Amino acid sequence: MHQQISISLNSFVRRTNHTQTLKTLIRASGAQLERKGRSRNWILNVTSEQAIHLRNAMESSGEETWLWIEKSLSAHLPALSLTEIQTIAQKHWPITVTQLISLTNCRIAEARTAIDRIEWEE
Repeated sequence: MHQQISISLNSFVRRTNHTQTLKTLIRASGAQLERKGRSRNWILNVTSEQAIHLRNAMESSGEETWLWIEKSLSAHLPALSLTEIQTIAQKHWPITVTQLISLTNCRIAEARTAIDRIEWEE
């Protein structure tokens, strides 16, 4: 779950509006954003958990120019195991199947299984 992911963000500043706000949001999530030399390109170093948090924060902001970063985060996220999905569900309990799917990008069967396991443990 704590695997480090490096995502290249080409022309980061030019492609986003409210860049300072986005940089603050990235740093608040614990991720690292660094510039590639003197070029326009940036690199986002983030763990899976930070990427999920960051993706959801960008989604809730409603800023359309951030969508390409959100899509890039989703594309680079590794598939979560059932225990990782269950851990995320416990952190956000009570949670619906739809909320868990949007939060973890898992399949419906995995979300239902994770929620069932939590409910049966109680």
